[in-house]
Amino acid sequence: MKRHFAASLILALSSIIFVGVALPEASAIGVIDLTISNVYWGTNPLSPVIAHPGEENVQLSIVLTNVGDASAWSIEATLFLKPPFSYNYVVDGKVYSVPSVSTSGGVLLPGQSATLRYTLSVDPTAKEGIHRLNLGLFYKTQTDVEVTVDRYVDVPVWSGDLRVQRVATSPTKIHPGDNQVNYKAWIINAGTAIAKNVEVKLQLKYPFKPSSSGSDRIFLGSLQPNQVSEADFYFDIDEYAAFGDYSLELFIKYGYSRSGTTSQVPLYMNEKARFLITAVEPNEAYAGDSGVNIRVTVRNTGNVTAESIRAQLRVGNYFSGTTTDYLGMLHFGEEKTAIFTLDIDGRIATGQYRIDLIFDWTQNDKSLNQKSSVMLRILPKPFPLLYVAIIGIIVMAIAWSRVRKKKAAIEFRRIILDKVARLRPKR
Repeated sequence: MKRHFAASLILALSSIIFVGVALPEASAIGVIDLTISNVYWGTNPLSPVIAHPGEENVQLSIVLTNVGDASAWSIEATLFLKPPFSYNYVVDGKVYSVPSVSTSGGVLLPGQSATLRYTLSVDPTAKEGIHRLNLGLFYKTQTDVEVTVDRYVDVPVWSGDLRVQRVATSPTKIHPGDNQVNYKAWIINAGTAIAKNVEVKLQLKYPFKPSSSGSDRIFLGSLQPNQVSEADFYFDIDEYAAFGDYSLELFIKYGYSRSGTTSQVPLYMNEKARFLITAVEPNEAYAGDSGVNIRVTVRNTGNVTAESIRAQLRVGNYFSGTTTDYLGMLHFGEEKTAIFTLDIDGRIATGQYRIDLIFDWTQNDKSLNQKSSVMLRILPKPFPLLYVAIIGIIVMAIAWSRVRKKKAAIEFRRIILDKVARLRPKR
């Protein structure tokens, strides 16, 4: 009896000594050794998911194995959280966080394993790599001795690494005034994990602007490690853009983070011929005129040669006639005059009219164009000389008639007075 009491006392003291120590625990019939044998995200160890920065409510699985030769009872496992991991819940619209989460592991016989599952969120600013958390284990031995031990859990967080592999334009050579320029960027995932929700935006500023709404951004979806995806953007170039080297910004965002990375990508603008209007003669005409010759003199101010030049007036409804002229070739600094013959509708309102003048030409086997304009003042149609002469004759006839009538009245009065005078008796 005394021997049995002494043995029980020694066993109890030995259990107390090992509380909180990360060494195998001795029980009355053997050793309990709880070990972390696997850690993965998701529920399937054969097909684990990858937790990215910004993930919310993703399940972390921790496999706990008893490698000892005694059973552990009433296992409780508490995972102590620290950045970048958290457990959040909402009450009445307000978000709360807790410093730790717990789950039950039940009973583990020797050689058995149990999967502990925790639902966690990953901070968007989490760095890629292995993050270590502390797992507190509480269990009882077969003799009902309570034991607490600590284990370390290595939790992986991986993300993609998106980079610009190369860029190109279509057409290869671009010029001021080009529209619907296709800018291609090849994006590669150089990271160790899949990159989800990949969005790419070409940040444009003068002299560039998107060709249409949304043509400066694209959603690529998911990119596997080492996968390359092509992003196509479309933009227009201002007519008066300077030629030379430009640097554009390509913004790449992926995962669940609102932030992203910005890469500088190159673009070269080629020079093109530029036509300056130096004279317009005449710059006014009359409503109803026909066969009016408008002479427009232009000079090539670009440091390149333009070939097969065509000048075309884009006239409105009140103009017609010969509105196209061919100028041939113009070298830098040369001038030529385009001649247009216009008929002007007599119903046109008087005032200043801006008429578009379009130049089309060939440069380095590429068709280019430039939009300019000329001003033409329309004056009211003057009266014809015949009408003026007729009106003058009528006016003169009326005046002469009045003069004759006046003279006739005077003469008649004189005759009457003379007769009256003769009828008077002489004294």
